[in-house]
Amino acid sequence: MIKFEKGVINMIKLKELRQRNNIKQKDICKILNVSDATIGHWETGKREPDIKALIKLSEYFNVSVDFLINNKPREPTIININTNLSDTEKDLIEQYKRLPNECKIKVKGYIDGLTEQIKIYTKEN
Repeated sequence: MIKFEKGVINMIKLKELRQRNNIKQKDICKILNVSDATIGHWETGKREPDIKALIKLSEYFNVSVDFLINNKPREPTIININTNLSDTEKDLIEQYKRLPNECKIKVKGYIDGLTEQIKIYTKEN
């Protein structure tokens, strides 16, 4: 279990995020199953949330835990696509990225099925 030194967590960002998104303390209370007073204590620095609450808050607001406690922005995810990909492969990746999630699942299933057929075929020959 991670223990934080008293006063290290600054939850001013929680209040700012709530207000910017027109979210009331009671809405956050329902998500985290805590009291209004608890949220108020976090926002004023009287108490500090545990790591599970910080993770839930970061997921809810789509920010990093670092952002919540240190005012640092979430670092962008950089995907380095192999430059050895053919133009067709790059095009397929771009098309895949634009698909809705349910279609991505179907594509994955289709590819898995083809891969399995290839394995069976190569074992037979």
